Amino acid sequence: KFLESAYGSLHPLGVTISVDLFGLVAWKTEDFGVGQLIESIAPHVDVICPMLYPSHFPPGFLGQQKPGEYPLEIMEASLNRIQKRTDKKIRPWIQGFWYTPGQINAQLNGLARAGTASWSVWNPSGNYSATYGALSRRLNQAFSEPQFYPSIAEIGHRNQRITPGNSRVVNLADYKA
Repeated sequence: KFLESAYGSLHPLGVTISVDLFGLVAWKTEDFGVGQLIESIAPHVDVICPMLYPSHFPPGFLGQQKPGEYPLEIMEASLNRIQKRTDKKIRPWIQGFWYTPGQINAQLNGLARAGTASWSVWNPSGNYSATYGALSRRLNQAFSEPQFYPSIAEIGHRNQRITPGNSRVVNLADYKA
């Protein structure tokens, strides 16, 4: 009901509505307890973003004891199934954690074989080094090394730990080396 209301109000204003869905939703045609069914959601969104993280599929999926070891196959088959169930744009999430650059590229190859070049990547730690490595290989292009969080040594040597905000002071770190 929320998506129906939001889409009805926002779509006429040119707002794009997208929704993240669990990856198994690609395979389930009945609600399996998460309240996500493509056919019920699709009329109220512009883009569907399934979280197709291969490591999250259960043993036995696609006949594989360890389905996470088949990222290309999971991406391609899952995307093909969703595309048969809706004409909405599909922008899947790929797994950017626990995987090597080769496995990340395998996911992208599966998506390409299913006919999409649009995707997002997620890593819960915010460390996208493997993704940068995958894209560097894929595009045959060197990228500068991404920077993530400052090291403990760097934090410990900062003189300025307080940043004034609009209405309050934000303490960046209480760590003392």
